[in-house]
Amino acid sequence: MKLIKLVTKSNFKADEEVQRLNIAKYVKEYIDTLSFAYEDKMDITYKGDCDFISKISVLSLSIVLDNLISNSLKAKANKVEIEFTGNKKELIILFSDNGLGVDLNLFPRTEAIFDLGVKSINEGSGIGLYTVKNKMREMYGDIEFIGNNISLKGATFKLYFK
Repeated sequence: MKLIKLVTKSNFKADEEVQRLNIAKYVKEYIDTLSFAYEDKMDITYKGDCDFISKISVLSLSIVLDNLISNSLKAKANKVEIEFTGNKKELIILFSDNGLGVDLNLFPRTEAIFDLGVKSINEGSGIGLYTVKNKMREMYGDIEFIGNNISLKGATFKLYFK
């Protein structure tokens, strides 16, 4: 039933992967629709809004969101804050959690967390953030790690769409 609601809300068409949509609105609807999967484990809140509309792959954006939430859960986060800023020409999403954060002592450079096979915890395959980076680029956007203890005590990532 949740999947049917998501498909209806996102105007999903099985034969059309790329769609024109309000990304901030889609992010909220997607996460709220799938909240049954983590509702006992995590509280997700939103700040701000943006009317940025772009033609992107709904599947790619869903993969990005799923990976970020999964990483937050692995880092023992129980809170996530998603902040939207921007205008009609660009969208910035700050994705912050209150988990363990990224152990920067494990990486020669911060950008290395997006390299294939790199992981900072025992769990995982080391392909999640690599996939996120590639999916963001496919959507003419980007992602960067901006630090720990920015909004919440864990990691904060900046997603940029133009």
